[in-house]
Amino acid sequence: KAIRTLASLNPLDSCRKAFKTLKILTIVGLYILSVVTYIDKTANERGEDIHTYNTRRAIDFILPQHHTTQYSKKPSYAGRKMYNSLPKHLKNFSGKKLKKGLQ
Repeated sequence: KAIRTLASLNPLDSCRKAFKTLKILTIVGLYILSVVTYIDKTANERGEDIHTYNTRRAIDFILPQHHTTQYSKKPSYAGRKMYNSLPKHLKNFSGKKLKKGLQ
């Protein structure tokens, strides 16, 4: 409702463009941003930590094996998957530069 007021939208108008013009992240976007930045801060195991071969997945985080879907819903696991799906140019950043690139 606040976005509709800020953007002067009618009740039936879409808010999607208003979020982009006002440069405000949605709730889902905020969750993704916080989880990916948390994963970047913590020292997790990457492919390059396991072996010295130059592979295309070397900068990705290793996803631990699990037996339940409950484990795959944890922010630590989901964050690794989200980070691994980022474009390569964003994976090269860390800290504030990564956060700025995600916004």
